[in-house]
Amino acid sequence: AGSGDVVIRGTDINVETAKATFSEFLDAFKSVEICEARLADPGYDDPLVEPHAPPLLASVASAGSPSYPLDCLHLYYHSPASRALYQQLVDYPQEIVPLMDAIINARVLALLALELGEPPPEPPQVQVRPFHFRDVSHMRSLDPSHIDKMVTLQGMVLRCSPIIPDLKVALFKCCACGQLEEAFIDRGHISEPSLCPGCATRNSFDLVHNRSTFADKQLVRLQETPDEVPAGETPASGGFSSERIAEIEALSRRPDIYSALTKALAPSIWELDDVKRGVLAMMFGSSVKKGGGKAPPGEGSDEEEEEEEASKGNGDTAGKRVHKRGDVNILLCGDPGTAKSQLLGYVHKIAPRGVYTSGKGSSAVGLTASVVRDPETRELVLESGALVLSDQGVCCIDEFDKMSESTRAILHEAMEQQTVSIAKAGIICSLNARCSILASANPLESRYNPSMSVVENIKLPPTLLSRFDLIYLVLDQPSAESDRRLAKHLVGLYSDTQQDPSEVEDVIPQAMLKDYVAYARNNIHPELSDLAGSELVNAYLEMRKMSGNPKVISATPRQLESLIRLSEALAKMRLSIVVERKDVQEAVRLMKVSTQSAATDPRTGRIDMDMITTGVAAVDRADQEQLAAAISDLLSQKRGTRVAVRDITKAISEQSNLVVDTPEIIEALKVLHNDGSVQYAERNQTVFVRAQLQ
Repeated sequence: AGSGDVVIRGTDINVETAKATFSEFLDAFKSVEICEARLADPGYDDPLVEPHAPPLLASVASAGSPSYPLDCLHLYYHSPASRALYQQLVDYPQEIVPLMDAIINARVLALLALELGEPPPEPPQVQVRPFHFRDVSHMRSLDPSHIDKMVTLQGMVLRCSPIIPDLKVALFKCCACGQLEEAFIDRGHISEPSLCPGCATRNSFDLVHNRSTFADKQLVRLQETPDEVPAGETPASGGFSSERIAEIEALSRRPDIYSALTKALAPSIWELDDVKRGVLAMMFGSSVKKGGGKAPPGEGSDEEEEEEEASKGNGDTAGKRVHKRGDVNILLCGDPGTAKSQLLGYVHKIAPRGVYTSGKGSSAVGLTASVVRDPETRELVLESGALVLSDQGVCCIDEFDKMSESTRAILHEAMEQQTVSIAKAGIICSLNARCSILASANPLESRYNPSMSVVENIKLPPTLLSRFDLIYLVLDQPSAESDRRLAKHLVGLYSDTQQDPSEVEDVIPQAMLKDYVAYARNNIHPELSDLAGSELVNAYLEMRKMSGNPKVISATPRQLESLIRLSEALAKMRLSIVVERKDVQEAVRLMKVSTQSAATDPRTGRIDMDMITTGVAAVDRADQEQLAAAISDLLSQKRGTRVAVRDITKAISEQSNLVVDTPEIIEALKVLHNDGSVQYAERNQTVFVRAQLQ
């Protein structure tokens, strides 16, 4: 056989053919569009465009970069020969990549010699870094057939090890005669020479570390993403195509786009339209505010800018850049069987990034980060939790009410500052948790009690409740007509028969909805118009007056910030770069049907935001102050003495003819204690009170 037929043993790789194909690709490839046009029309004349590789090679040579980025889709579409080389790269990467390295290094060396006028003192060591393969594999589908092949996986990075040396060529020295021997790596193993050819001494070789050859090595631990890209499809990192963008923009011009998006979100869930509208606003989100301006994703909000500013020190940035979150947090609270968990699961599938977890099975470490020992380096490293993994996505938390107090405590920082601070095992850092939180909670007594406030129903701390932009009460309210339609809807989901044509609606496909949301989040960053700003101010002032009592707070600045976020999210749904007045009006309506409805005092029928922000309604606070005044009058004649709480409870009940509980007495005593008129101490499960001497 001729030299042209010689192949590497165990492969179909002809070295000379592979080198010639890759060299021709570097010299001739211009763009994928030109390759497709040439394939469709053999007579197509290539435009006078510079090939893709030469400027990239020049930048690698001038910058001294250690790697050359090779887009493998370019190699696949260039020509039939390059497509065969692409397949060989996938099947035999250990043979093909060194061939490509040699060609790239030869070209970089020629560029450096031309620039310097002479060969450089040290030859370049550039490695080809292939990326953007055509096929994406599932983690669960990996088997022994993938060994020694180039595999593309999609997942969430749990942790990365530091760059560690990986031995490639070992240099051994005989300790008897000084003979040097090299040993090369063979499928991950290096065999130490056993017999010295110089002095015939056995087992006399030592490894000379500083003269051996090492390569950089880094270990990355991945976790499966919620929606794996099916095998055979282009990965999402390649971008939404121009045709898809045109479809998205055409969809945004529909006059009923808001209604269409609402119907497309969880169409199997009956009604809950206002809940779906709020969840849609959460998925679209608003822009992050920094220093009074906006930082769209990928520009001012990326990690590189934050690291750059952090390196300047707190003194350079204090007071200049104020971070305002752009993510919307939502709490669904209500009766069992109202599809709260199903809605969370659907959002988890649609969200571009996120984690689904249960409150009962979550710990503080599982939400933030855990300290583990790396099995390779034996160093302590951080492993990300649910909130960190959901960065720039959605964290869905089911059974939110069943979380422990210690677990809920860490959510305060994550929901407002959108960071998670860690101080464990000598590791002190602050991790990004820029995510929306969609949580669902069941009432304390299984069914929601309308005669009690939302705080009394779910027993969540007010400081945590106040961080939710929208709080929806999802209640099971019996109604003959509504129950009949719901039953018909559920039966239709399990039936194989065709539905009534009048009830069949044009629903946006799930894939299109996901692409639409992702495109809006990444590319649309609306600004407030003057009319929208005036409407926001007027709406906030009206909300402040809704209680009808100047002592009762019906809206706080947090609600105003929530209105801004919701208004921007509603503008994003239309792919509009301007927030209009109608967006603000719809945001106010969503606020009224959710948070303000949850903050309505069932005894007075008035909105009282203190129920959410402090956990105590204005009516309860007035009763508490009245009870404290009565106790103060009772103790005014007993200064310098110590009185048991049970005696105070009995005396107050006799005076007012009302049944007063001991906890109510203790809360009133705390008010007096803060005023400095009494002191109390808890001893042996009994609380004693001593009046202060004036």
